[in-house]
Amino acid sequence: MDFISIMFFLFVQNVYFYFKFGNSKLLLKIMSNLQNFKITYSLIIGIGLTFYIIARIFLVPVSDDEYITVHFHASQNFWNIITTGQTDLFWAPNNHILNTIFMKIEILLFGRKDWAVRLHLVLAIVIGLFYSYKIISKFTSSEFRKSLYLLIIFFNPYLLDFFGLARGYALSISAFIAAFYYLTEYSEHHSIKSLKYIFFWMFISIWSNFSALYLLAGMILILMYELFKNKDLEIIKQHTIVSIISLSFISIIIFLPLIRTIASGETYGGKTGLFSDCVVNYINQYIHHNPKIDRNKMIPPELKLTQILGFITFLLWISFQAYSFLCKSNKLANKMHLQTFLLILVVAMISKILFFIMVHHFLLAELSYYLVFHFI
Repeated sequence: MDFISIMFFLFVQNVYFYFKFGNSKLLLKIMSNLQNFKITYSLIIGIGLTFYIIARIFLVPVSDDEYITVHFHASQNFWNIITTGQTDLFWAPNNHILNTIFMKIEILLFGRKDWAVRLHLVLAIVIGLFYSYKIISKFTSSEFRKSLYLLIIFFNPYLLDFFGLARGYALSISAFIAAFYYLTEYSEHHSIKSLKYIFFWMFISIWSNFSALYLLAGMILILMYELFKNKDLEIIKQHTIVSIISLSFISIIIFLPLIRTIASGETYGGKTGLFSDCVVNYINQYIHHNPKIDRNKMIPPELKLTQILGFITFLLWISFQAYSFLCKSNKLANKMHLQTFLLILVVAMISKILFFIMVHHFLLAELSYYLVFHFI
């Protein structure tokens, strides 16, 4: 028997003896959960998407970006991966650190195979689907609406592509969704546990892709508001200490690789403005190499089709925002709406400030992958 077979046998044996001689309450709880288990449309969507990603992992050829990550970064030792220690800074932005760490481990376990370096993407899609469903369930009990919102979030073809490629975006987006879920939990209960989870998942998101730093800024503002509106001074002190320690830890871990990434001069982002680089780019992602749609078609002669569709989408979004602020709903739904709205505003403001300081729209195009979540 090989090593994996022996470990599997021992695992099954331990589970058997635990249930036979150990805590029977756990077995009863599992059996009770299985009896209450229901197959829903959301579950079918989740399972379908997970198997779709698994199929892409094994069937889609390796991309140039994945090869570059394997060749220049995953081939390094773990310290060089964590610090982006590859000597040629030109390739620094291609090192999405946590993604590269997973690739390194997978190569050590399974060899340098296309499918092997993508296995952690199954974890990414499961985390994203799980926490998206938990967030959606907070403001609606309708199974139809839950299914619809999951489709809106995950059926963006460009976004799905990233969940099938060994890049940092999938892990980062899923981790951010998890962090946002715990932000809603913190808004309700102000528990130290939820606060720790917020910073844990934001660290995972940032360590997977530095674009999430914009969203961390929005999270900090929301947490400061939640913290200082609380009248319990003991909670303020304790939670402030946890926040400072967490932010210090994140800063120390990412400082060196972030500096090297910026120093490369190869960080790609928007070029023309917030509307074109976020809204129009969002439309482009849905079209995504569809041969039946000419994204460069001019309607009228001075405007592209994608610009017209982007303008219509933006007007619809503004209308929905205005309606949501005016209509009555539960307090938690209102708070979640304000939080997502604030995150979008913070990202927009930081982008414009960086434009004036650096004369460069920094990472706007990449951030539109994250903001798809807020359009629900």
